[in-house]
Amino acid sequence: MDVIKLKAFCTVASLRSISKAAEVLYYTQPAVSAQIRELENTYGARLFRRAGQQLDLTPAGEALLPQALRLLENFELSRQVVADTVEEARKALTLGASTMPVTHLVPELIASFEQENPDVMVSLVTGSAAQIEDMILTGDVDVGILGRTEGARGKVRFVQHDLLYDPLVIVVGPGHPWVDRGESPSPRELGQERYVLPPPSTLTRRFVEKWFRRQGLHPDVAYELINTEAIKRMVMHNHGVSILGNLVVSRELTAGWLRRVPCESLDMGRTICLVHQQESELPPAVLDFCNFVTARYVNSGLPG
Repeated sequence: MDVIKLKAFCTVASLRSISKAAEVLYYTQPAVSAQIRELENTYGARLFRRAGQQLDLTPAGEALLPQALRLLENFELSRQVVADTVEEARKALTLGASTMPVTHLVPELIASFEQENPDVMVSLVTGSAAQIEDMILTGDVDVGILGRTEGARGKVRFVQHDLLYDPLVIVVGPGHPWVDRGESPSPRELGQERYVLPPPSTLTRRFVEKWFRRQGLHPDVAYELINTEAIKRMVMHNHGVSILGNLVVSRELTAGWLRRVPCESLDMGRTICLVHQQESELPPAVLDFCNFVTARYVNSGLPG
């Protein structure tokens, strides 16, 4: 669709004058005349005839005019649809988060971001870290927050911002003998305890197994539960000891429902990261969210 030529044609038809059409369109008269000639060449017919000082439409021009007006109207409609879509994209983002961040970090982040950016709508998708990365690649997710082990950088096309480090901690119920002892349990004591742990398929359990092997021990797993809330409640009621990420148990530690046991040899954890495509590919709302999160953590001086 040659919009410029059709617009020149319709304007001349309305004003019956090339000079007046040139003033309205902010073109020169020769430019408008050239547009009309090119349109006539395209259709192979004269569209105007001289009637004194004015121009009248020929029968071919009369036939073209309603079609040209309809085409211009549809073009303007298409521009508006595209503009609305772009504006909508400016106000929406889809965030992907792996299991631990989505439970213990992301809800507060979304609430704070939406409070500062009330026009932006955040959608949330959950999955494993690998699933979130794949969804970023396919465009189903704009940005991800997920946990990584040391040295893992994910897909090479991604930009990764390390937000904070989440160390593993030993937790016990308030009535456990290790509470307030002020020193780490010995390897013998660690080997004598019963443990409440997540399944072997989880990153936390793999960390724990690796750490126990370094101590020359094998944990006595009394309960194996996929639900971390269930694990914490079992420990609260003295059904065993657990080893979980500090973020997972921070609320219970603050409330005193669980107690942290010092252990210098337990030096494992995961880094919580913000992951996205190159900045040049990010819509405005997504870039605003990334800047919000990185300013909150990367530049905040928080431990990491």
